[in-house]
Amino acid sequence: SLWLFANVLYYREFSDFLSLSIISSGSSVGENLSKSIAGIVHLSDFLVFLDILVLIVLLIFKQIKVDTNGIRKKFSVLTSLLGFVSVFAVFGLASSDRSGLLTRTFDNNYIVKYLGLNEYAAFNALQTHSQAQSRKRASSSQLKPISKWVSKNRAADNVKYFGIDKGRNVIVFHLESFQQFLIGMKVDGQEVTPNLNNFFHDQHTIAFDNFYHQVGQGKTSDAEMMLDNSLFGLPSGSAMVKYGSTNTFQSVPAILDQRGYTSAAFHGDVPSFWNRNNAYKSWGYDYFFSKSFYPNANNSDYNLGYGMLDKIFLKDSSKYLSQLPQPFYAKIITVTNHYPYETNREISSQFPATTTGDRTVDHYVQTAHYLDSAFGEFLQWLKDSGLYNNSLIYVYGDHYGISENHQPAIAQLLK
Repeated sequence: SLWLFANVLYYREFSDFLSLSIISSGSSVGENLSKSIAGIVHLSDFLVFLDILVLIVLLIFKQIKVDTNGIRKKFSVLTSLLGFVSVFAVFGLASSDRSGLLTRTFDNNYIVKYLGLNEYAAFNALQTHSQAQSRKRASSSQLKPISKWVSKNRAADNVKYFGIDKGRNVIVFHLESFQQFLIGMKVDGQEVTPNLNNFFHDQHTIAFDNFYHQVGQGKTSDAEMMLDNSLFGLPSGSAMVKYGSTNTFQSVPAILDQRGYTSAAFHGDVPSFWNRNNAYKSWGYDYFFSKSFYPNANNSDYNLGYGMLDKIFLKDSSKYLSQLPQPFYAKIITVTNHYPYETNREISSQFPATTTGDRTVDHYVQTAHYLDSAFGEFLQWLKDSGLYNNSLIYVYGDHYGISENHQPAIAQLLK
């Protein structure tokens, strides 16, 4: 029942099922996980425990009794065999309808649909063990054909842009849960993201509108893995958590360090979130400014959801950014626009909630507007400080903000 309950909550937000890898990564996402769960849970979800309550009541009123007699060995063996035969029979029927069900595991939905949630859990446990064993058995010779393929298919440098910003600072804005449809969007005639709209349409901006998230279960950590390492996340779990401190990476911070750059990452929450405190060392970051570097991080008025409010966080980060030796590579991770899109009086007063009736969607535009306002203030600080004209500013949304389970509300929003 607990397994079913947990999967109901996880699937509602991520359209996927829990895996052993993601469960083992749970400790890395910090105490704020409970806030996301509170935003997902419905009262009706607790119906999965109804059978347990009924059983307890029947036991209390002695309508049923606990049978202490042992089950005959012959009966237990036959029952177990019947269970295994049934499982394999179902698998045979499923394979005939969906070939390669367990060999081309591109979507866990199919496994659960055809085999069931418990069978998926058993398969995932086997898959996790198999992945661990394959790493142990891996040899350097297996890398040769891969390296050969990569060298042969490497994209050539873009002559138009290659090297034109050599020596400039690089400032990366990692916009939490920011989706493309917010650019140019209006609610009652008011722009949701006016500052990002202006930045997007600036004559000096190179913008990509055919851009999609490509993350797995690691979500934000997978986006960081792609950004800094040009590597996809794992099929199951988070690469930053599982291998962030043990693997050798060819990362942007380390590469730029060889060209005289200082590197720093900024995140207003605990350093263990997604194992950043260890992964960033492996990636070659010189500095990691996390929660302990921000005195305001312990002020409850300046915290919401998964860390510091973006305006306070960016204002405090500017003090450290201004002292970095130039040229520098700085990655700034915002968090206010993080599920479950909590709002306070300041955020609510800046922009009206939409009226789709879906709390997630209605508050999403409010936190996105607040993020945009924080971005605008920081951009102005960069101009006032003189850093703007000597910096390449890179902005991207790490992954979707609204899952497929909110399609009716999104349809209202975008009509």
